[in-house]
Amino acid sequence: MLNLILILIFFITVFLFNKYNDKLSIKLKLIDIPNKRKIHKKPIPLTGGILFFILLTEVIILHSFFQDYEFHLTKLLLFCSIFVLGLIDDLKDIDANLKLFCLFLIVFLFLLFSIDFQINLIKLSFITSEYSLGNFGLFFTILCILLLINALNMSDGINGLFLGYSIIYFLFLYFSYEMQNIYLILIITILIICFIFNVFNKFFLGDNGVYLVSILLSLELISAYKTDLSNLKNADEIFLLLMMPGLDMLRLFCQRIKNKINPFKADNNHLHHLISKNIDKTSTLLVCLSLSIIPIFLFKFGIMSILNSIITGLFFYFLILLFFLNKTNNFQDEK
Repeated sequence: MLNLILILIFFITVFLFNKYNDKLSIKLKLIDIPNKRKIHKKPIPLTGGILFFILLTEVIILHSFFQDYEFHLTKLLLFCSIFVLGLIDDLKDIDANLKLFCLFLIVFLFLLFSIDFQINLIKLSFITSEYSLGNFGLFFTILCILLLINALNMSDGINGLFLGYSIIYFLFLYFSYEMQNIYLILIITILIICFIFNVFNKFFLGDNGVYLVSILLSLELISAYKTDLSNLKNADEIFLLLMMPGLDMLRLFCQRIKNKINPFKADNNHLHHLISKNIDKTSTLLVCLSLSIIPIFLFKFGIMSILNSIITGLFFYFLILLFFLNKTNNFQDEK
């Protein structure tokens, strides 16, 4: 009964959103105007996060009302706060340091009142011992969440990439549970809806959407890691899952710091930018998503251990990076 109600509500919401999307973006002034750094040619609404927020809120409220699902007021407040911060950032382009501080404060306050989401133990597949974080657990959790938000935000450079990553991650989470998780199925459905809108240039997610999806993913990963109902038991398995956007973030941070540039300052040196300078956008999307899927596939189907899958992922990442860096440099030399 709940699923039928949600499907009907989803259909109505998406229909109305599609009908009034352009008017909404103009009214709220949420429009991404092309510039030298951006690769799209015409203004695109930054309203994807609004659609995701509405659909997510519908799922949370109806799930709490119809099923034995614990309603987390603090979690909903967290989502609202992150969403609003993203909206303000899309409208006002908040200073990078101020934005980082606001994200830290929001996550800190949430974890202070929601200790169930704090990471207290580190478990690795190749070590039998468990490492207790003690009093450092709170700040380690904040660090992990902020790094994930930044890594995924930096992947949001071509249509479908961020949402493609997100679909892969939530599918991985869904199959990590020993029983069917309807909540995750609904989240994946919302992501697929947004993915379709995004790849057809109906909207961009904007920071409001990227922050919201990233914080949701963070909480679901922590929940799966800490519950007995999931077989996601090791931190290196989570590292494997998030390795590609994390690697690119680390590379760019090191490169920017070396060049004495703010590590949070946007540029066009991301892996997907380097690839898209040499091949079309669809092929770029497929290459980037394949880089993420291959090591996960090797591990989940028992072809390789977690460590060997990570090493394989690292090898392919740097192989693709060096190949397209070389092609880009050769092209610039020819010009």
